[in-house]
Formats: sequence, structure tokens, C-alpha cells
Amino acid sequence: MRNRSSFLAAATIAACAGVLAAAGPASASRAGCVAAARGARVVVEDSRGLVYIRHGRARSCYFGSGRISALQGQGRRALPFNGQLLAGTAAVDPSWVRMAGRFVAYEVRFTSDKAVSSIDGPYTTVRVISFDTRSGRTRYSAGFSDSTGPFVDALVVKPNGSVAWMYGHSHRDLEDYTTVVKMDTMTGGEEHGLDGDDIHPHGYTIEPGSLGLSSSGTRIYWHASSADVPKQRNLSAPLQ
Repeated sequence: MRNRSSFLAAATIAACAGVLAAAGPASASRAGCVAAARGARVVVEDSRGLVYIRHGRARSCYFGSGRISALQGQGRRALPFNGQLLAGTAAVDPSWVRMAGRFVAYEVRFTSDKAVSSIDGPYTTVRVISFDTRSGRTRYSAGFSDSTGPFVDALVVKPNGSVAWMYGHSHRDLEDYTTVVKMDTMTGGEEHGLDGDDIHPHGYTIEPGSLGLSSSGTRIYWHASSADVPKQRNLSAPLQ
């Protein structure tokens, strides 16, 4: 019995040591990420990493290795508008940063340096990017919207990097409208419009901010209504 007890005790100690050894580096890396973000604004944290902003620059830190990466899409650039190139700055909007596992999805907003007379202010537009914090590489990337002054109204991301969002559009001379967009393996990694008030101008109206991810993580859903049918419509699509 003594030998059996000794064997069980040794096995238990070995198992515990293995667990601690496995957990140790990850815990140490998380501690390193927390230390790296100290004094900065942490905008999101998940089980696999976090994102923080310091001096207007957004960075991610992956707990598994402690890797720090600048989120893609930020910085100075020029975008075409009405036949000219407008210089400006693209920055991550801290209000629209979402994380699932090691993937982070976020809105990048471009703002021109100079005002544009046709829109009575700076030219602004946005894009959405899905980023792998482990590899430090972009998973999916949408182009900048062709519209003037769009904004992200809802955003969801899966642990495999698939992402879906709502664009809101507001114009001085037109009615506001909303579109639903996704990027996943079904779309070949390209952005694909699923629904929009502009697609169904005489049908239903999408409720802004109503985009969500199902508990199974396999579908996205959103709500719409119409003047003819007061009851809310529940619409959905797969997200792979």
C-alpha cells in the first residue's frame, strides 16, 4: 500500500507540475501584455489577448507569446475623391474594436487633412479589418467605403476571424440608410453586402445596431420593419 500511495502521490505531483508548466508561459505572457499596456487605454481584452491605444496608435498583444503588433491600416495615406487625392490620417476607432480569441476586428476611419467644399468639412470614410494577433497579420480586410461619411453601426467577430458589420450612412440631401456586410470563407475573404435599405428601397427598413451573432456562432441576425407590416422581421445569414 505504501508503494501504491507513493506512486499515486508522485503521479499527482507530476500532473500538477505539468499543468503549471503549461500554464506558466501563458500566464507570464499575459503579465507581459498587461505590463506593456500599462498607462495606455486598453479597449478590449479576451482570453487570448488584448488591444490597447497609446498616443493614438492601436496595438495588440497575444497572450500565448507576448507578441505585440500594430494593428494594420493605421497611419498617413491619400485617398481618391472627385478626381483628386486627399491626404489624411487613418486611425482605429476605439468604439468599434471587438475581440474573439486571438482575432480582433475593428473600424479604421480616414479623415482628410483639409475640408472639402462639396461636403462642408473634411472627407471621411471607413473600412473594417479582421486581424490575427498571434501571427500579426491581417485575416480579412474591406476596402474603404465609396460613400462619404459612413460609420460602423454594429460589429461582430468569430474566433476564426470571420467578421460581419453594419454600415450606417447619413447624408444631408438623402435619407439615412443601413447596410449589412460580412467577410468569411463563403465570400472568399472579400467583403460581401448581405442586405441594405438601399437594396430594398420600397421594402423594409433595417434597424440600426441590430446585428448580432447566434449563440452557436454559425449565423448572424438582424432586425427590420416596414410601414405595411408593423411586426418586426428577424433576418439572418450564415457566418462561416
